[in-house]
Amino acid sequence: MLFLTDKVVNLKAWQFYLGNSIFTFLVGLILVVLSKILGIFNVSLPKFAKQLERFESQNNNAFVMFYAPWCGHCKMSKPKLESCLGGIAVDHKEYKKGNFRKHNGKTAIVMVNGDEEGNLAKKYDIEGYPTFLLLKGVKNRNTLAADKVIPYEGGRSREEIEDFIKSNE
Repeated sequence: MLFLTDKVVNLKAWQFYLGNSIFTFLVGLILVVLSKILGIFNVSLPKFAKQLERFESQNNNAFVMFYAPWCGHCKMSKPKLESCLGGIAVDHKEYKKGNFRKHNGKTAIVMVNGDEEGNLAKKYDIEGYPTFLLLKGVKNRNTLAADKVIPYEGGRSREEIEDFIKSNE
């Protein structure tokens, strides 16, 4: 994908983005020549990267269930959450690796074992299980750092959870 604006190709950005090989240099040179001859586009990778980062954070929400394997309420809630929105729920370990899908390209469903990941449970002041949070604008999948945290206080049925997620996308 390229961000197209005016009439200059930022060659240094291309070299940084693609690596410092001769091939990369030649690709950059060809783009510069074509842009000058045709006068039709500007490739500005730093600007594109900022816009992409902003877009990703705006469309990077996570509905998170903090659970404990020994908790009876968690054992009842987990299958309902796993069936939400076509079964897109994943364990936090998979989410950190990028192995997840989002509902409407915006919201992932993530399950965090509070016993194994006590640092995250402490970060979000989890005092009981299960605890559900909607994290809007997730910046870091490992730490679940987000712009906004919305506690979920609703019912535990699949439909109620789905309605909450859809209404907050």
